[in-house]
Amino acid sequence: MKEELKLASFSESKLLKLLMEFIPDQIYFKDIRHRFILLNKPTADNLGTTIENAIGKTDMDFFPEDLARQYFEDEEQIMKTGKPIIAKIEKTGAKKQNLWNFTTKAPIFDGDRVIGLMGLNRDITDLIRAENNLKKVKAELERSNADLEQFAYVASHDLQAPLRKIESFGEKLVSMCGDSIEGKSADYLGRMIKAANNMRELITGLLSLSRLNNRVERESVSLVEVLDTVKKYLEIPIKQSGVKFDIKNLETIEGNKLQMVQLFQNLIDNSIKFRKQDEPLVIGISSEITGNKCRIIIEDNGIGFKQEESENIFLIFKRIYPSETYPGTGLGLSICRKIAQNHGGDITAQSREGKGTRFIINIKAAHEQE
Repeated sequence: MKEELKLASFSESKLLKLLMEFIPDQIYFKDIRHRFILLNKPTADNLGTTIENAIGKTDMDFFPEDLARQYFEDEEQIMKTGKPIIAKIEKTGAKKQNLWNFTTKAPIFDGDRVIGLMGLNRDITDLIRAENNLKKVKAELERSNADLEQFAYVASHDLQAPLRKIESFGEKLVSMCGDSIEGKSADYLGRMIKAANNMRELITGLLSLSRLNNRVERESVSLVEVLDTVKKYLEIPIKQSGVKFDIKNLETIEGNKLQMVQLFQNLIDNSIKFRKQDEPLVIGISSEITGNKCRIIIEDNGIGFKQEESENIFLIFKRIYPSETYPGTGLGLSICRKIAQNHGGDITAQSREGKGTRFIINIKAAHEQE
């Protein structure tokens, strides 16, 4: 109780002195002529002088003319209108340039008359510099990504041209000399054509992956229409495999239609490829929106895989079954994950050997404006 009484007996001037002495922010008071009448050490440091030397002087005595004039105009407006300036980001620094403050200034009244102002500045130079560095890094990354995309396009074009010739000449040899090519020669020729085809598909897949960036145009996307498009693209393998679809509640989301088609196509093609030969293939597809999240599930009754491989399957070129039995580039699921990430989410897999696979895609139902 005694301590409370002692604190209450402190004069306002003593409390103000403690405040100005220990707070690291710049605190100052000016009269109607913009002269400093009271300031703390951080303010004096920003002025490049001492507290004693600053008293009675104005910003014109310490700052470059353009800065001092800007401060003067702001303060004139405060004194004329009686309205404060709150949380303004402004350049500062008497001797050191390129310093920044987060500034609040308010009028001091004597009745209805403004007799001066008080100011509170917080040094945010480090924050501004960090923000500028981040912008530079972002710009450099964007340039680098653009260069990589261009390189991938050129490289894929230049690499695919000779591969197409190898395939074409190989097929012509088979057509013209098929009956006369036997044994190892026929085997070698077949392997050459197959290898060239696999390499071309691999390059095409890499190019598709490199072009998947998160800056995509978004629109209203009906997952019903996405599935209908994929069924048209995969019409032949769907007929050949005899797949049956179990469809439940396909939502409409905000996303990129081309990428969602690619996502569905890769996963359905995956199910067809890894189906059981002695059991009809059934692919279940469903979706549900909760808040701004959409969960899409694509599952099958195929051959499945060990659950410990559930993350490895999304790695580039990672295979858990031999390519001789199950052909492909090893890029399809990597592309699926990139598409899910582009839509503000991710994709996971649940599976057991011989028990089928479930892919769970959690993405944003609508794009949030930045």
